Amino acid sequence: MESSFFTVYQTQSGIELRPGCDDSTAEARLICTCKNYEAAYETAQSIAHTRSLPLIDCVYANPMS
Repeated sequence: MESSFFTVYQTQSGIELRPGCDDSTAEARLICTCKNYEAAYETAQSIAHTRSLPLIDCVYANPMS
């Protein structure tokens, strides 16, 4: 985990937590950006629970990147 910030998006798949910011994802709705992983994860988890959507953690989903 080398990113200096983390972004929470809503996609068709659920609430996604990603490192950095990916503006190329047209189908994703940006929800918020946080400076640390813990804050971003807590925010994503809360939104996923409130909206009854799965939380997809893309930060730790691919440990080699």
